[in-house]
Amino acid sequence: HGAALRDVPPALRGRAAAKIAAQTLDLAEAVEMTSVGGRVAMIAKRTVAAEADIWLLDHLFTFGRYHDVHTACAAHPGLAQRVLALDQTAKSTTGQTFSDALDRVLWRFAKPLEDHQEKGGPPTFFVEDEVGCAFVVSHHEHQPLTLAWTSVRDASRNQTYTLVWPLAAWRRGDTPVRAVLPAAFDPASSRTAALLRAHRALFGAPGGAVSPPPEWSARLARRRRLEEASPSRRPEEQKDVSSVTTTTKLPAAAAANAGGDAGLLLVYTDVAWVRRHVTDRRFTFVDDRTEADVLFVSTGGGGATRRPDQLVSWFDYEAALIRKDHLAKTLEGLGVMPETFDLDLDLDACLGAVTETEAPPWMILKPAALGRSLGVAATRSPRAILAHAASSTLSYVCQRYVDRPVCLSDGRKFDLRVAALLRSAQPLELYTHDALFARAANKRHPTCVASSSSSEPSKTPPFFADPSHPNPKTLEDPEVALTAMHLLDGAPATHPRLEDVIAAVDKRDQGLWAREVLPEMRRILGEVFRRAATRYPGFAASTRSRAMYGCDFLLEEEEEEEHGDGKCRVRPRLLEITFNPAYLADHPAMPVKHPDFANDCFACLFFGDETRVTRVY
Repeated sequence: HGAALRDVPPALRGRAAAKIAAQTLDLAEAVEMTSVGGRVAMIAKRTVAAEADIWLLDHLFTFGRYHDVHTACAAHPGLAQRVLALDQTAKSTTGQTFSDALDRVLWRFAKPLEDHQEKGGPPTFFVEDEVGCAFVVSHHEHQPLTLAWTSVRDASRNQTYTLVWPLAAWRRGDTPVRAVLPAAFDPASSRTAALLRAHRALFGAPGGAVSPPPEWSARLARRRRLEEASPSRRPEEQKDVSSVTTTTKLPAAAAANAGGDAGLLLVYTDVAWVRRHVTDRRFTFVDDRTEADVLFVSTGGGGATRRPDQLVSWFDYEAALIRKDHLAKTLEGLGVMPETFDLDLDLDACLGAVTETEAPPWMILKPAALGRSLGVAATRSPRAILAHAASSTLSYVCQRYVDRPVCLSDGRKFDLRVAALLRSAQPLELYTHDALFARAANKRHPTCVASSSSSEPSKTPPFFADPSHPNPKTLEDPEVALTAMHLLDGAPATHPRLEDVIAAVDKRDQGLWAREVLPEMRRILGEVFRRAATRYPGFAASTRSRAMYGCDFLLEEEEEEEHGDGKCRVRPRLLEITFNPAYLADHPAMPVKHPDFANDCFACLFFGDETRVTRVY
């Protein structure tokens, strides 16, 4: 099982592998379940020395999204009863809705699978059976730990288990005390301290009460003070960019042929859409990267060395933009993104934001380094946020959900993918392709009551501020909260035309799209890439780079009552930036095809052509 057992003490790894292979669930020979004070507990049946044995625990079920568990429990009452019965600390669920009770119980016991073999794939959570859930869990520093654990997947059977072993010696009759976190976590790290603090606050109080520690509000207030104090809070006015161009020269062989029109640049690529759609005769594809003038590859950094004169499709330090956690840090103070927290560093502040009001705001959880909507989920549960933050193999950001998105005439939420073409970071030379790609949810958004017969924008209050809404779990349905439906298994995508989006915007104020919204998206991108070039000298110094990025925007409807006119404003909000974005120009889910898109992008990036592109900065 290789890396899957790396957190197990070396002397126990062979025994662990044998028990996994034989599916030996033998914990009953070391501990037994008994009733103590009216609740079930596990006690030791015999004396065991520290790290002298290891046992296998079974899992009740695994899942990817909360919505799947909620749906399964609603369809199978027996499963729901079994899950709710796991939580012995909640003596009664009187007055709680089924959703609230399930949220509390599920996230108390759900843990991210420490799946080292699947690192980089979608996250999986597991819930152990009644035996695993009956162990006493340490919530306090003074409570000594005697049981360590880690999770493992048996890839040959696609089964998941928990491995447990004695961290300290047990005597007969002892009550083993289990660690909250798996063995992979460093007990001395500040991240571990924040996770344990959150676990005590959310699960340590009797009766299931939440007891926010002072660190939550203090760190949230400090973060917001720093954000407000940023010198870049108000972006500078857009500069005249017409006379600024990159000084980067073409490779020598290509420059010698500048008067010709065929085979000017030799291109090596492992990106399928490039070979399929770039038909401009100035580009010739080669299979040997050492012969190429241009390396246009699917991974940043290219994965191998390059010649000094080669042009490449990535910028050094571009992780400052394409990793969601780094992007939030890079853009601090610009005010162009929804409030975004890096859960590895900002868990205290994030939980402070979620618990600062009586009705928690909706948040979006996103793996920091994954694309294609893998692992993305909407929640307003601080317990769900904690469960995601407790992953040792995936880093997450938690982003405030835009609760008043501009919606299509049928009430569906949408976002916009903008292709940014960066020819140079210093001086900054940035373009966007004129083709924008709209993607929409499959189901109606709860704040959108707009219809094709109504000319007035929605006056519905923000969804998260309305706890009496008849279905408070609606946004946990990915077909409501998310937009990239073509990436969702089993869900047909019906994406809109750009004209449909423009109509939804202009319904609020005729001409608003062309007058304010589109120019604002372009201005934001100019500020974003300028900030990266200013903050990261290595990014600015990438003089042999030409890169294409997918930039995702959501349009937020704002009522600016302070203006006294009662009009709605539409504010573009940058959500994330993607390297090597999916090719949407001829995607089957897109209602309009753009056959020249690939040629336009390559011609702009490598020759400065401005056909169907707009200079941004």
